[in-house]
This record gives sequence, C-alpha cells and structure tokens, in this order.
Amino acid sequence: MAQLQTDKALLARQRVRRSRRARADLADTGGLGDYAEHEPDSTSNLFDKTETATKLPAPEDVPVARYVINHDKQTYADKTTVVANAIGAAIHPLPVLTAEGNGRGGGDLREGSITGHTTLVGTWARDRITVADIVPDGYQALEVDLIEPW
Repeated sequence: MAQLQTDKALLARQRVRRSRRARADLADTGGLGDYAEHEPDSTSNLFDKTETATKLPAPEDVPVARYVINHDKQTYADKTTVVANAIGAAIHPLPVLTAEGNGRGGGDLREGSITGHTTLVGTWARDRITVADIVPDGYQALEVDLIEPW
C-alpha cells in the first residue's frame, strides 16, 4: 500500500514537470525557467507566478532597437554583433543573459550544448534592462558570442 502511494506521488510529480515543460515551450517567459529558485518567503518562483499574472495584449507597432542595455551593470549587448551558426540561426542575448534556473532542466545553455562564453548565462537576471538605439555614455559593450552548433 505504501509503495502504491509512493508511485502515485511520483507520477503526480512527473505530470507537474511535464506540464511545466509544456508551459515553458509555449509561453514567452522572458528567460525565466521553471527550475529557478523560489522567491524569498515564497513556495513559488517567477515562472510559477506567470500563471496568475495579468496577460496584456501585444502592442500593434513595436519598435525594434539595436542595443539591449543593462542599467545596473552599465553594460550593453549589440544585437547586430551576435554570431550566427552554420545554418544562420543566432541566439538573442536577452533570454540568455536573464535566464534563471540554468543547469537544472532540459534546454540548458552550457558547455557542450553551445560554444562561447557560457559564464554569461544568467548574469543579468533581475537587473534593470531596456532596449534602445543609443547607448548611454560610459556603458561598456558586452560580447555575446554564444552559438548553438546544430
């Protein structure tokens, strides 16, 4: 009887994990991972909190800016210098730099799955970030050279 209850609990946890993975595949979570740390004084993380967040309609006309700017670190990534792989696919710097929970689940960005400075992954998580066509004075360029070889 105890083994049956343990098996049921294991199956329930696996269903929750599959559900979370499906949500992660379908939702644009801005780099938040379902394996991210829990929020302080909470039993959930930012990914979980997206379940109850107010969904806003996408704006009709959105300008596309060249630079992704981190105001906390006074650095920026130039999207025009992101390197593409052999089939022409490039990794956008924003989800890479703001990733949380990297190394804890499928789809992780780590040595072996990508090349380049893998230590950059998640270094901008929770920082104040904007996009613009002009970089503020005194900000330093960040080389984002991550490539998925596939």
